Amino acid sequence: MLGNLRSSMVRLGADDGWWLPGLGASGPAPSLRRELELFGQFVGGWEIFAPESRRGGTRGPAPSGEVHFRWVLGGTAIQDIWGRLDVRTRRLIPQGSTLRFYDPDRGLWRSTWISPVQGEVRQFLGRKVGEEIVLKEQDRRGDGERWVFSEIEPRSFRWRAESPSEGRGRRITEEYRIRRKPG
Repeated sequence: MLGNLRSSMVRLGADDGWWLPGLGASGPAPSLRRELELFGQFVGGWEIFAPESRRGGTRGPAPSGEVHFRWVLGGTAIQDIWGRLDVRTRRLIPQGSTLRFYDPDRGLWRSTWISPVQGEVRQFLGRKVGEEIVLKEQDRRGDGERWVFSEIEPRSFRWRAESPSEGRGRRITEEYRIRRKPG
């Protein structure tokens, strides 16, 4: 069974056939259409370009990958799946998934990242700040990480993770240029 699950998970394309009944939706819930477009603009398949990695302060080549955004749960939420390409086989290896929804009572987005590969479950609150979308981690230790969508165009955007830096504001720990897949 686990082998079947793994083989189905590497196919993250638009029509991969892996949908649970009731999970997928064809578009946003009409009652929240305007609010949902903040992340709804990303629905579809994207290629990730990470020419450099800054983990641990070092730079070096980073693998490319894909991210796929989909409407889910009656169009009230958006789920994405991030994956990296294995350098040797060029197969997509899923890294994790985010489920996000708009909370009209608070006027912001709630977002949860789940990554069995990294052993992480992280929660963020987000909203549009100027021309960017900023998600702030809900961290009991204080000032958590921020995930920022910026330079947003119809066919591309930039994504970066910013971590607190001792007495120096924030430092970029990950950064990707992301381009919509053709077709």
